[in-house]
Amino acid sequence: SVAPPTAMLVKAPTRFDTAPIVNFELAAWERRPLRDSGIFEHLPELEAMTRTGTVLLVFYSARCGHCHDLFRDHFAGALPYPVIAVEIPPAPGATLAETDQPEEIDCPQCQRLSLPTGKLWGVVPPAVVRVENGIVTCAREGDSAVCIRP
Repeated sequence: SVAPPTAMLVKAPTRFDTAPIVNFELAAWERRPLRDSGIFEHLPELEAMTRTGTVLLVFYSARCGHCHDLFRDHFAGALPYPVIAVEIPPAPGATLAETDQPEEIDCPQCQRLSLPTGKLWGVVPPAVVRVENGIVTCAREGDSAVCIRP
């Protein structure tokens, strides 16, 4: 018999009002269909966008300097695969510090989505998920560039 999959998204209450926290367990996504990750509950349009071919999902915050560096270094020009830039909105009720980062990332050819507001998203940007024919072949936070290389 096959063991049931481990939780890939974890929800729990937070100190930010009554907003739920959604923790991405990216390591659990690898070698599994993306549909098993639970991400389609929050971004249903990803299902059709990741079904065939190679697609990179890049989770970022507009206030993240490492995110801007990643987009500038890897996605500012011609793209070898479709790249879906998924913005992580700030937590509800969060006080945002000033930033010197531009509001927009440098990725003219990226498709852009945003996770829904009203939740605290537990993912450390930049995070890259490589999906090949609907299967996650690489998922990383921090040292995410490893998922970009063919």
